[in-house]
Amino acid sequence: MTASSWRRRSLLGLPLLAGPGRAAAAEPVMRPDGRPLDRSRLVPTFAEEFSSLSLLRHGRGRWRTQFGHGGPTSPDSRSLPGNGELQVYMDPDFAGVGGTQPLGINPFSVRDGVLFIEANRTPEAARPLLWDRPYTSGLITTRFSFAQRYGHFEIRARLPRGRGLWPAFWLLPVNGAWPPEIDVFEQLGKDPTRLHIGYATRGPRPDGKPGRAGEGGYVEVPDVSAGFHTYGVSWQADQLRFYFDDREIQAYRTPPDMHVPMYLLANLAVGGPWAGTPDATTVFPAHLQIDFIRAYRQES
Repeated sequence: MTASSWRRRSLLGLPLLAGPGRAAAAEPVMRPDGRPLDRSRLVPTFAEEFSSLSLLRHGRGRWRTQFGHGGPTSPDSRSLPGNGELQVYMDPDFAGVGGTQPLGINPFSVRDGVLFIEANRTPEAARPLLWDRPYTSGLITTRFSFAQRYGHFEIRARLPRGRGLWPAFWLLPVNGAWPPEIDVFEQLGKDPTRLHIGYATRGPRPDGKPGRAGEGGYVEVPDVSAGFHTYGVSWQADQLRFYFDDREIQAYRTPPDMHVPMYLLANLAVGGPWAGTPDATTVFPAHLQIDFIRAYRQES
């Protein structure tokens, strides 16, 4: 999800379709066999079932609602400008830039054990306080409440449909470095049957050259806006294996810088060159619906 130049590549043994200004990627390191996830050796270490939502406030709570880049009132903390995103990540306490009272824009609600993260148009009165961004949405992270090195990480969610909508579930290192990054999934609302997965690393690149690198691509799946599905990654010292509804869809060798504890992020971005600008196909408010987020360690 972090802005970078490698990430929009197309692999998984499918026809390579490079986007504008993006070169086609090489073949995958390993080929998936569609085998089912073996849960017999998974020991739970984290479980959020969303019977309620515990936001981080005054040092207490589970879920942080901004990145923290430059402080809570920085645009870098509430969006990823390098991706060209058009939203501000909100929470019930955010007063905007120069505001004195919370704006009352809350993208989070819990209904029947499901967290709804809402993307919507920014109210005109609030735009001067929100860098004139046209959309608001939500982000949750376990930056200060949970991190783990290796294991299985998963989310069960229903994703929104519509151009410009960009939900994701990903992992970042708790030490603040970037890369590495694991993208358990990214999805574009304009392509509801195409799922993107991958990782970023400091290198070496698959071609052996120095510099930031990564591998990733897409796989065709059922319409993810039509119902809930489970998206997961098994991250071990030697390999990354990605899953859709407990079936393996891709595998890679673990890069050399991906051996540090990482925390979880889930968000609904809006806009940018890759996701596109919302149009008539995009109905607001739009929702990323999350049934659960879980993590496990794997017994030997």
